[in-house]
Amino acid sequence: MSGPFPRVATHLPVPHAGVAASGLGAPHRLVIEGVPEQVSTARSFIRQVLGSGHPGTERITLLTSELVTNSIEHSGSRLPGGTITITLRVGTDRVLVEVADAGGAAVPTLCRDDGLGESGRGLRLVDSCSLAWAYHRSVSGTVTWFECTLEPLQ
Repeated sequence: MSGPFPRVATHLPVPHAGVAASGLGAPHRLVIEGVPEQVSTARSFIRQVLGSGHPGTERITLLTSELVTNSIEHSGSRLPGGTITITLRVGTDRVLVEVADAGGAAVPTLCRDDGLGESGRGLRLVDSCSLAWAYHRSVSGTVTWFECTLEPLQ
């Protein structure tokens, strides 16, 4: 892992970089129920917005899927009636994805990787495959975001 948690893009304001990110297009939003069956809906949304020929589609779909899965597993959005909002903004050289949920008892945290755990790998993927990521908490919940270049997974 490179750098401290979370890796925050230095050219964007903190604590929530996505709010004032310049050079990005209009937001595309999807609201889903906080149930496991909706992770595939989130993946389809990313593919639909970016299109099959977009070089970053695989990377952005994977990382979005990881954040949505974390929201379902660790936030109040998994309770009956809970929702998760995915916001995607596309620029000429980067993409910003925000996943908003109802929040939970803990904040998004990178887990130590002992190689044997069945969970805890999602944020490690986000950390290693994005330019930056972080989270923002408010009274309404938690928004976890990442920013990527438009490169395919290798």
